[in-house]
Amino acid sequence: MIKATATWPATAIPWVKTPNLDGLYRQSLRLTNYHTGTTCSPTRASLMTGRHFNRLGVWHTVMGRSILRAGETTLAEVLGQNGYRTGIFGKWHLGDNYPYRPQDRGFEEVLVHGGAGWGKPPTTGTMTTLMIRTSTTGSPSSIRGTAPMSGSGRR
Repeated sequence: MIKATATWPATAIPWVKTPNLDGLYRQSLRLTNYHTGTTCSPTRASLMTGRHFNRLGVWHTVMGRSILRAGETTLAEVLGQNGYRTGIFGKWHLGDNYPYRPQDRGFEEVLVHGGAGWGKPPTTGTMTTLMIRTSTTGSPSSIRGTAPMSGSGRR
């Protein structure tokens, strides 16, 4: 499991007991000196490949600069080749079309939202997200949801 937010269990709610996750934390390797790009896609590309994002051609989130080249080997591919089950849940943002999707890059179970996150929002009201679920054992399906917007309606 790769957790891309603040240190566990410091972010945990103190009255919620999670002994299994706490045990996983105690047994896990922690990367404490990791340097990233200025946006999410370069960081994600480096985590997925172990290579510097500039060598990968992933240095932003717009204009095709977030697409991980098809020839790059991902952590999911290596783990899958060594008998591990792989899944990604949440944000991918390294390519939405074949052969750049997570299911083309070694992930067996996929539940991600497309592109830069929550899609292109309307000018007012709510933003809509489309999460795509795929699996090596089943057909793709979609989950559509909404989130309230604030301010002028743009993010």
